[in-house]
Amino acid sequence: MNKTVTVAEFPNSMDIRMNLFKDMLEAASIDYIVVNEYGTFLEGTFPAISETLGLEIRVSEEDVEKALEIYNSIE
Repeated sequence: MNKTVTVAEFPNSMDIRMNLFKDMLEAASIDYIVVNEYGTFLEGTFPAISETLGLEIRVSEEDVEKALEIYNSIE
C-alpha cells in the first residue's frame, strides 16, 4: 500500500458503522488499515485513553475518492 490517508474515524471497535464500512471496503476490493485498533483494549485500565484514542480507517491515496463515496453512503 502506498501513502495512506485517513478517511474515517470511529470512537471504538463496537461502532456498527465502522464494521459496515470495513465490509463495504472489502466488497469494493479496497485495501485498508485500522489505526489504534488495539489501543481500545486499554479502555478498562486507562479510561482516559478511550476518549483520546479513536480508531481510524486509512486507505491508499488512489482509493480515497471511492472510499469516501462508500463512507458517505452509510452516514
